[in-house]
Amino acid sequence: MKSLKRVQGLSTEQALLLANHKFEYCHEVINKTDFQLMAKMNLSQEEAQQLLQIVSAGVVQSIRHMNVLELKTANYENLYTHLPSGLSKLDQSLRGGIPCGTVTEIVGPRASGKTTFLFNLMLQVFKDDPAEENSIILFDSQSSFDAKKVVEMARANKMEGFNEAYLGRINIINLRSIQELGTHLNDMEEQIVEKNVKLILIDSVSGLKDNSMDTSEFDEENRARNMGTTLLGQYAAVLKKLAEDFSIPVVVTNTMTRRTDSGFSTNRQVAVQYNVPKLGYLWSHSVNTRLILQDATLSEFNDGNRYIKIDKSPLCGTRLIPIELTDYGVQEFGEMVIPNTGSQV
Repeated sequence: MKSLKRVQGLSTEQALLLANHKFEYCHEVINKTDFQLMAKMNLSQEEAQQLLQIVSAGVVQSIRHMNVLELKTANYENLYTHLPSGLSKLDQSLRGGIPCGTVTEIVGPRASGKTTFLFNLMLQVFKDDPAEENSIILFDSQSSFDAKKVVEMARANKMEGFNEAYLGRINIINLRSIQELGTHLNDMEEQIVEKNVKLILIDSVSGLKDNSMDTSEFDEENRARNMGTTLLGQYAAVLKKLAEDFSIPVVVTNTMTRRTDSGFSTNRQVAVQYNVPKLGYLWSHSVNTRLILQDATLSEFNDGNRYIKIDKSPLCGTRLIPIELTDYGVQEFGEMVIPNTGSQV
């Protein structure tokens, strides 16, 4: 989010007035009407309109003469509610696909297909793009992007004409630490508008946290871990705001960890181990939707199959959909299972 301190053209009096009324970021101003600013800041209509013009021009320098309405709707006139995943049963359960305006987390162990699932989503963005204008931002903390695999998946899915021009619209930002993510998020509003971004990906968010800890002292490591978790919570709020403002999906990958709690068996206290997403409760509550990719070792049915589990969603209850990894990407097969009922759909 762009700070008002970075906006050129504001007079000293205007900057001071904004600070006195607790405005810190551009979106806090441009989300107001001129009448709201008049009432809140005791301005004339002309002064309020002038302030809106300066701030909106400061957000996107290349379209300096835009008014506020044009800025917020530029390249977003046809807003989507969902991005299809290419998996029909999953999309049906989520009422259309990955929800726009929210943060979705893809969780799974190593080699479970998380990155391949992101490639699925990339191709969906380009499929519904006859004007060839859509673009994607990928924050890559694992150096996991494989251009060759994306091209092979596009060809397998008969996307005629998919070439390097499409790959050029995948804006890859390599990250080494969680702090670098925060730096890039500062000007993300401009990037979304200028590049007509329809999807933001982070692969992987747990990699960011791990990469930011390089101390060997136990106490210092704990402090770094707490700081990293706090920063992730703050950045999750920023990502949610970007998703909501531009009606686009933000999708992040995360890995699993083992947690041990106390339980009881035949009146004896025993240790109970289970798999949970990394990064703890604060991050866990920051995402709107969570999908878990279960490989054969994690499958709840011990049947040797892979599943995608809808673990958290405001749109439906828990669902398990059998999947396989193919040249086409992540593909469904078999019937969807609704736990606790034993029914198949």
